[in-house]
Amino acid sequence: MHFKMISAVTLAVGLFVVSGPAGADQDPSKDGRKRAPNPARMLLEEGRTAGSLPAGVIVRVQADLATSVPSDPKLRAAAEARGVDFSKRLDELWEFTADRVYRVVMEVPPHKPGENLESVYRRVESRPFDSKALCRELLDGKSLEIAEEEGQGEPLQFVGTHYNIGGRSIQVLRNGESVLHLGEHCTSAGYAETDARAFAALYEKLASQARLLFKAKAAE
Repeated sequence: MHFKMISAVTLAVGLFVVSGPAGADQDPSKDGRKRAPNPARMLLEEGRTAGSLPAGVIVRVQADLATSVPSDPKLRAAAEARGVDFSKRLDELWEFTADRVYRVVMEVPPHKPGENLESVYRRVESRPFDSKALCRELLDGKSLEIAEEEGQGEPLQFVGTHYNIGGRSIQVLRNGESVLHLGEHCTSAGYAETDARAFAALYEKLASQARLLFKAKAAE
């Protein structure tokens, strides 16, 4: 089975904090100390109040998932009897802006072996999109809490699916810079059960909106 793998670096879980302006109010941390305002929280709160994603902000939703095929024919047959379809994949990449949702492809420019190049995100189709609920969905979906929580217990990946190879992520970018990056990957990243289920629910809520818009347009 052939499929494209997203690098662990691309889908690594991260929260990139940018210092606020001098003199800005600071949020108390769990130990009571002051810390710089969380730029992701500020952007999402701003968008929730305004009823739209702020200018220059993109929400990127990405997955490249497949299911490994057991080498034992009996195990494969048993899995297929449970409804596992080994030919099925989830390969999607969406970008939400204030008024559009884009279908995007990720490309790696031609390069020499061993040369490390950043992937290029190329928008290929778009549909009108009303982003008034998007910031609220990210806040209510505990995106910030998931990013900040160290978590306890065995990390889980791909809750609610039968996939076990690849990864999926949700990323918030401001003017091309990442301010919030949630992700899970089969080789490197996952969440404790509560956060894993919250991430799975949030991912599906966001991705399903793009899928439905493109499906509806295709049916016209």
